[in-house]
Amino acid sequence: MSVETAIIEPSNEIPLTKMQGLQQVPAAGGLSPLVVAAMNGQLDTEKLAQLLAIQKDYERNEAEKAFHLALSDFKKNSLVLDKDKLVSFTTQKGKTEYRHTTLGAALSKINPMLGNYGLSIGWETQQESGRITVKCILSHALGFSKSTSLSAAPDDSGGKNSIQAIGSTVHYLERYTAFSLLGIASKDQDDDGHGAGDSPDKITAEQAADLEALLTEVGANRAAFLKFIKCESVEDILAKNYANAIAAIEQKRKQK
Repeated sequence: MSVETAIIEPSNEIPLTKMQGLQQVPAAGGLSPLVVAAMNGQLDTEKLAQLLAIQKDYERNEAEKAFHLALSDFKKNSLVLDKDKLVSFTTQKGKTEYRHTTLGAALSKINPMLGNYGLSIGWETQQESGRITVKCILSHALGFSKSTSLSAAPDDSGGKNSIQAIGSTVHYLERYTAFSLLGIASKDQDDDGHGAGDSPDKITAEQAADLEALLTEVGANRAAFLKFIKCESVEDILAKNYANAIAAIEQKRKQK
């Protein structure tokens, strides 16, 4: 960005000839030309702070525009995520089996495509009060990023030890935060645990099982929860309401 662009109107305090002269000052040691100019006595510190603030805002806006353009171009691709893993578990309602896309299989396709648009994805994990929170961060090469978070208890089903329980939950949350942030879905999210005549907009069998486990864990009133979410059963919850369902149950935990 040229210095003239940063100045909206001519300033009486910084003559135009002096501003033009600043462009000729070479950067040193990776410093901004503005900083070098101040070091050489061509700008006072107050004006330097003003110009750097303008430059920072401009660069952030440009980075945000570049991020949204890159994400829009990424979504133009036809991305099909195959179901590469079979999941089978038994609950009080009986045995459930379905296939789903593992995070590794998804990333093997997603990461190269993201890289083509200057995008990258990563996660931050935090554990507090027996809950695991995973934050997924989608970043652009120019510095702008967006994130989303989900929390859950360690998955101790199937005789897992404590480390395995944590790893299972982290992996699960990484997958769903990534899919949510990128606005993509694998085939399994269309029909996990549902018959051909069921709505593809309902939550998956895996999500339903997690909600059931969470309801039991916090001792929530199941009937009251279903009335709040406006569904006759957990399996009937719409996919778009899944995050709200989690939040409602977590609110019950906080009240306790």
